[in-house]
Amino acid sequence: MYPITTATKKDLTELMELYRSLFDTPGCTWSDDYPTEDIIAADLLAEHLFCMKNEKGKIIAAVSIENDPAVACLTNWTIPSETVMEISRVAVHKDYHGNGFARMMISYAMDYLKQQHYDGAHFLVSQHNLRALMSYAPLGFTCCGHSHLFDQDWYCYEKRF
Repeated sequence: MYPITTATKKDLTELMELYRSLFDTPGCTWSDDYPTEDIIAADLLAEHLFCMKNEKGKIIAAVSIENDPAVACLTNWTIPSETVMEISRVAVHKDYHGNGFARMMISYAMDYLKQQHYDGAHFLVSQHNLRALMSYAPLGFTCCGHSHLFDQDWYCYEKRF
């Protein structure tokens, strides 16, 4: 398959294009207000943004790892927030939907977190994003309930490693 690597500053413009291209995807909660270049730049600085590039070197998928205090303090979690990170901003180019790339990106993020000695991962998924819900189901995450955050309704998922 295609290699997954840590994204770099030179990938910023292409990453933003990928995120923006998904705004009209059913269930997508992203807009001009999120994710912003500042958020992506912070992911890049932390070296917590990973991308998959096709044979032509174009970014076709991305995933970030972060520790968002607003997400970490939700009361749904059963794994202590100080021992996990959040998997976020999973994006797959529309031309590659339905091929398991989102699962590959999340699996890569989980492997990275295991190597960094975290106990697990959290993530939020829009209650209206059926494609994401179906895609993530085989990964063994547990739904811990739901929450309302950032003016959206989310399912809260976690997985202990």
